[in-house]
Amino acid sequence: MLAAQPDVQRRAVEIVVAHADQLATFDGLHAEAAITAALELVDHDPAALAALEGAFARAGNRERASKVQRRRLAAATTAEARIAVLVDIARALESHDSVEAAYAWFDVLVEAPGHEQAAAEADRLFTLYEEWRTVAHVLEIRAEARLARGDSEGALEDLARATDLAVARLDSVELLERTSTRIKQLRGS
Repeated sequence: MLAAQPDVQRRAVEIVVAHADQLATFDGLHAEAAITAALELVDHDPAALAALEGAFARAGNRERASKVQRRRLAAATTAEARIAVLVDIARALESHDSVEAAYAWFDVLVEAPGHEQAAAEADRLFTLYEEWRTVAHVLEIRAEARLARGDSEGALEDLARATDLAVARLDSVELLERTSTRIKQLRGS
């Protein structure tokens, strides 16, 4: 019904956005039904979804903020839009849970292997939590992205570090062979 009346739909979105902070702290018998109804009204509007997400985050309601993030991700129609939402998710998680943030940055990296911030943050956080296999995987992804941009020195540094992890932290013959072979290929040996 609202779809047939764009002015009414636009006004409904404006009302939801204007009252986002109140909605974020709404806690009553029908709170979840009200939140779901509000989300359905703004599903088509990325700015309104972002406003609701921000309100939920400010109110400290990570579960509701996460619900909005999932909707924003589902609504993203381009790779750039998906990456932007994934970056927002990673940034939002950093202040609450660095392990989840590390995986969120990794999601960005999987979507956009050349995303330097995602690679750096995933590397930093996984190193902090000593998730060495994932650090090595991040390094291999970043090395290939650097090669694609013509940065063979950066790629060699990442591969050398992954090789070091293979020996010092992981005792992984497979990783050692893979990274050593790639380093030899790059050096022309």
